[in-house]
Amino acid sequence: MNPLDLLKSRFADALEGIAEDPAAYLDQIRVSQNPKFGDYQANMAMPLAKKLGKNPRETAALIVEKLRWDDILDPPEVAGPGFINLRFKTRRSKRRSSTRSPTTGSGSRKSNRREPTFSTTARRTSPNRCTSVISVRR
Repeated sequence: MNPLDLLKSRFADALEGIAEDPAAYLDQIRVSQNPKFGDYQANMAMPLAKKLGKNPRETAALIVEKLRWDDILDPPEVAGPGFINLRFKTRRSKRRSSTRSPTTGSGSRKSNRREPTFSTTARRTSPNRCTSVISVRR
């Protein structure tokens, strides 16, 4: 099951007692446009609040309260007028586990020898001239 389908399933359960037709609001779950707001955003609180005649931020808080998130998500954030920002837990743990791995992809131990790293810097010496400098570090 992909992450979006998993979130839609969880939100369908959370919206069960709040909305008459939870499926109508599931398309409001989208990949976040800006990573600082999380991995996904749920924007269903505003249209749902309008239909219920309630405050969108309170509606978003009610949805988060009923949402089962603790096994896959960091605590959801209610932001702005009723956006629900969602971050997956596994993103952080995958990053940690990949940096701790003592072996390379082939299963052999990493050697203590450092591979050389290259960096290229372009310097402008005049408006129409550019000089490249390549440095090697060991």
